[in-house]
Amino acid sequence: MTGAQDLRFAGPAAELGALVLGGVGLVMALLAVGLLLVAALGLQAGVAPGGLAVGAMAALLLWQLRGDLRRFRSLRIEPDGAWVLVGPFRRELDRLPAGQPRAIAWQQRRVMRFVGTVRVDTEGWLEIETPDGRVRESAHAPPEAQATARASLDAHLRAAARPR
Repeated sequence: MTGAQDLRFAGPAAELGALVLGGVGLVMALLAVGLLLVAALGLQAGVAPGGLAVGAMAALLLWQLRGDLRRFRSLRIEPDGAWVLVGPFRRELDRLPAGQPRAIAWQQRRVMRFVGTVRVDTEGWLEIETPDGRVRESAHAPPEAQATARASLDAHLRAAARPR
């Protein structure tokens, strides 16, 4: 292998989704602060419960975004054998040196999405466990969206396991 191999678990739409989610969460947080300020100043009666509800929804949304930003979007396998976990906006989340033992597991679960109507989908992701016990997750996506990355990683692992 002459250059680094980049295995993509999520595309640009995931980064766009993170931007939109962050923007909506920020607007909701500002709205909650505004409503609570109006209630505290006594300018409008009865807006405090709405401010608290919007604030709680903003907190949940931003907590979801926080978890999403901790997942890697691509796995770059360097020519020397090191693995680099690349997160949103091409930020390096972790580097696993060549020769360091690591365990990998493919995970899957069924999820319910509410898009006008309830839809049940399957999402999959890769978990990488390092010797110190840390577990890093890839972006969650439909298994068919990650099929190329999965096949490439499986081929890489088979080639690395072959005696030389």
